[in-house]
Amino acid sequence: MNALLIMNPRARSGRGRKLWNGWARGLEEARFSFDRIETHGPGHACDAAREARDRRLVVAVGGDGTINEVLDGVMQSGRTDLAMGVLYAGTSPDFCRFHGIPVDPSRALAALVNGEVRRVDVARIRYAGPDGQKLRSHFGCSCNIGLLHAIPTGSGESPETDWGPSWPCCSPWPASRPAIWRCASTAGITASLARTTCRC
Repeated sequence: MNALLIMNPRARSGRGRKLWNGWARGLEEARFSFDRIETHGPGHACDAAREARDRRLVVAVGGDGTINEVLDGVMQSGRTDLAMGVLYAGTSPDFCRFHGIPVDPSRALAALVNGEVRRVDVARIRYAGPDGQKLRSHFGCSCNIGLLHAIPTGSGESPETDWGPSWPCCSPWPASRPAIWRCASTAGITASLARTTCRC
């Protein structure tokens, strides 16, 4: 399997880049075939995951923002044979905690190399962009809609550092619950549940 590792070199002030040499060495020792790209800005990880046509595995190397973009790209690809992995290099491992993915660098590497592919729940949101264009996004842990998301936009600050905790408005639930759910807001945002696979 030739995996595509999508790394955000700026995650947690460059922590991913600092951890990369150890991860690359471990992957090579395990004869784990991979290519790596570095993201250049918002949306790049999503695009790379969505367009990974010749891959069976894409791996987010970064924090929750990178993970969410890779997850969104996997879901937007429409492929059921494309799995996702995580090498965590962020600040607050919400996605990893929610899905039981190790955040310790060596344990995360072992989980990626030896891990089994399992299904995880993903929420799909449909909404209108600023120009009225119909858009669709996905999340696998929690999302912020409204004030807590809008205030820091453009300020360069995150909700966690300046505005207190980011409270989720909806979260996907375990597979034991009904497979389809829907929530709506007065802003015309709707969400439903989908599924993808995670190698972890």
